[in-house]
Amino acid sequence: MTIWSRSALSAVLIATLPSAALAQQGRGTCLTSQEAEALVTYALPATVRAMSRHCAKSLPATAALVQAGTITAARYQVDADTAWPLASKAFDKVSGLPVATLMGEKALKPLIEETISGGVTQNLKPKDCVSADRLINLLAPLPTRNMAGLLIALVEISGPAARAKLPINICPPPLGQAATETSGK
Repeated sequence: MTIWSRSALSAVLIATLPSAALAQQGRGTCLTSQEAEALVTYALPATVRAMSRHCAKSLPATAALVQAGTITAARYQVDADTAWPLASKAFDKVSGLPVATLMGEKALKPLIEETISGGVTQNLKPKDCVSADRLINLLAPLPTRNMAGLLIALVEISGPAARAKLPINICPPPLGQAATETSGK
């Protein structure tokens, strides 16, 4: 896995947790592929919007993030809203607290989205914007579910050192479970 794809994956996954403390707590609990995909699906619109804003000053006007970032984010938002119930449960599972119940959906959603924006812009250097733009340009035609599934699959096949740097731990699939079962096909 290249450095830019690890950075992009890390930014998406780091952004799904509200603090480093939750990230450390979440390392002990694993998420199923479906739960991790729901978190990524929920995070995609805010991630793309944040990357678009952050990279606009360092990319040419013809870049995909500059020209179509908000359109791509809006397209992802429909699926993000659908993923919210499972994403909020996964968020609670990682945090070890019933955060969604304690805070309520109206308070938690903006918190997660602000955390996503901050996490992405904090970890994305201006020199990485060209690679981020290429990644979004290549993956944007995919349905949101496929994009989230691809990102999680890349994490699952990455080496242990790369996975250890991520704020979440993805459970290994049960033995004998076919890929079509995990993708819902």
